[in-house]
Amino acid sequence: MNYTFKVKIFLAILTLTMALLSGCSPKILYENRYIKGQDQQFYYHCNESAQPMAESENGYYFFGGNYLYFVDKANMTPVIVCNKPNCLHNEETDPTKILYCNAFFEGAKSLFYYNGSLYIFVTHTTITHESEFLKVSLDGTRRKTLFRVDGSISSSALHRGVLYYAAQVWDANGQTIMRVSAAKLNGKSKEIYKETFGYGNVNDIICYGNYVYFNTFNYTEDGRFEKMVRHNILTEETEVLFDNPNMVSIGKPSFINDKMYYRKTKTRIPDMSLEYQEGFLADLDGSNANNNFDPGFPVDVNSDGQYLYARDIEWSPFSKPVDEQQLTIYTIDGEVVNNVPTGSFGRIQRLIPGGKEHMFLQQEDNDFLRIYYAEKSQISTGNIEWKLLFEIEREKMYPVVTGIS
Repeated sequence: MNYTFKVKIFLAILTLTMALLSGCSPKILYENRYIKGQDQQFYYHCNESAQPMAESENGYYFFGGNYLYFVDKANMTPVIVCNKPNCLHNEETDPTKILYCNAFFEGAKSLFYYNGSLYIFVTHTTITHESEFLKVSLDGTRRKTLFRVDGSISSSALHRGVLYYAAQVWDANGQTIMRVSAAKLNGKSKEIYKETFGYGNVNDIICYGNYVYFNTFNYTEDGRFEKMVRHNILTEETEVLFDNPNMVSIGKPSFINDKMYYRKTKTRIPDMSLEYQEGFLADLDGSNANNNFDPGFPVDVNSDGQYLYARDIEWSPFSKPVDEQQLTIYTIDGEVVNNVPTGSFGRIQRLIPGGKEHMFLQQEDNDFLRIYYAEKSQISTGNIEWKLLFEIEREKMYPVVTGIS
């Protein structure tokens, strides 16, 4: 075998190897915009009280309590993510068998879809909290612990192959120590923010473009104090974007047309009534902020990159009457695209804008969790119809488990 032929074989093998590796580890584009397939699905962001959701190419994954479900976009029919023939899934009453269901994840905190796999954070509530970050196959048959974290997870986001998470621990004096870290999927982690609270937390980690955003709050004898913090993933610099005075809230940012929308809200003590509220539109780094429209008070605002979704809060003493509560969909300029009544749903966990095809509404009462969906093609038609996607009895969502080591 001559030298030239050996070189050709070597180059062919090298080319094939590089092709295979590139298929397994897609190149990350560090551009200051949303890049589908590698960025956090910010339009599925939800807080701890809601059920995590994620979108794949073919459908949607979501939690109903501690159980994982999948909905195919072709038929919008939910199925539990477990194909064991003798498994009773959420109908199991034997607490020693519950763990054997592929769809069961005790203490599920978050759910992400990335590069053909699911990623799930779970927190085990023991004497000392411990959390695990899992990689799970789409059919639920395989799960692998990528790394463990001391503390309870209050918020997390998987963005461009890096997990950003806030872990909560307590010191000997009962104070809360919050650390926000950036971890690669191999578990190599770096702390990007740390703060100690008397009574507070870090919440709403949301990523967009080259930035990671999160909020902190702390209750003191002088009142409630909030911050919005921004981390630059290129420079690895972390800075406080807004350090708010007492009882002033910025809330979580919403992203639309590669801009950041946020509101500054001041409430009065002790009744929490509104003193003032303003809406702003700024560049992603917080600069060039200009006054924008205000959707009202009290409302929860989310976005899908194209529209802003402002939902009237139903639980506040300052909420609108039930027959006036609605979801209002706005353009970036504050133009109303659609008004959708929501008062008949009662207690709403979350409005999730979703991707291009569907939006979701999670509703609960004392007995059931229900998830509804609507076709986004109906936006601007004035005739959005909510359809029931999923329903489960609350007592079946979080079963008691025994036999955990």
